[in-house]
Amino acid sequence: MPGLVHVVDDDDSFRTAIARRLKLAGYDVATYASAQDLLDAAPDDAQPGCILLDVWIPGLSGPDLQTRLVASGSTLPIIFLTGHADTPTTVQAIKAGAEDFLTKPVSSEQLIAAIERALVRQHTAQAHRGRLETFRIHLAALTHRERQVFDLIVRGRINKQIAHELGTTERTVKAHRHQVVEKMQVRSLAELVSIAERLIPASDVSEQISTAGYEASGTGNMKLMMNGALTIGTRDGATIEMAAAAGEENFFLFGLSAEEVANSRGSYNPQWHYDNDPETRAALDLIAANHFSPNEPGVFNPILDALLAHGDHYRHLADLRSYSEAHTRLGELYKDQQEWSRKAVLNIAASRTFSSDRTIAEYARDIWHAEPCLVD
Repeated sequence: MPGLVHVVDDDDSFRTAIARRLKLAGYDVATYASAQDLLDAAPDDAQPGCILLDVWIPGLSGPDLQTRLVASGSTLPIIFLTGHADTPTTVQAIKAGAEDFLTKPVSSEQLIAAIERALVRQHTAQAHRGRLETFRIHLAALTHRERQVFDLIVRGRINKQIAHELGTTERTVKAHRHQVVEKMQVRSLAELVSIAERLIPASDVSEQISTAGYEASGTGNMKLMMNGALTIGTRDGATIEMAAAAGEENFFLFGLSAEEVANSRGSYNPQWHYDNDPETRAALDLIAANHFSPNEPGVFNPILDALLAHGDHYRHLADLRSYSEAHTRLGELYKDQQEWSRKAVLNIAASRTFSSDRTIAEYARDIWHAEPCLVD
């Protein structure tokens, strides 16, 4: 598969030699003496290509360049090539999305195979993005009412239910439904649902609020992360690993740590939070005054009893202020859609380490010792 290979290495002789080998193999080649040179050139990732990147180069290092490119939205696959491989750097690069990590000297066969894999993956990803863009164009062509019908169709509503919710007739809904199918260019409900799954985010925010050390979370939080949700959560279970992968600055962590929860046993006093935190006291007083249940007085008394009379087993009051502050930070960030989107993209990129693809690849490499192969 032809393509442009961007070679970034500070060794002049290596750049010359590798460029010669790649040109003989039929590739176009662009060479750069530093990571900054590549950034300044701003290579076009719309055309087939990949980056062959040395790890240890003066100035901006290879992994630092990778971070910059991911943050900027570049989709060019990166193949690391170095004479000084070490496990932590390799793991960091692969977790961040590197296509491969090769050690010098590398044979032409091994190098070409890695480049071909990168180009195939890029082609597949570009085709997928193209389909998504087509779907977005079709979705944007729907009228406001057709979009309402679309949203209800993919949620499984039948025409009668849609008519009731929208305050119209079944006949009108059928007409709108026909227009939706025509404009979205689908043949079945299954296709329509499949498109919705790709275009409509599962959630903007993922709340993972189990008390640290009590209820280790499962994999639902990872799935939300993969779909672009930003996480607000405690330092519990998988949320810890996710924050480490994406960077805590791209998460909204709050509350006690598992160690702090464990150390508080025997000394924790929820009444202290009621007495000393005005917001906590105000919230509990509203519950006690039946503000949220005027027609069912006392229905929420068990909540007050659990929090104040029975020791607040899950440390809700201890985490409440921190939770509120985290939500305030989240709300402020949401006003800046560009920064919100940047953090969402970083979360999606970091989530690859939690995918079944990565798990199976590690089993294949480390346990089964099976080499990947290209399938025509």
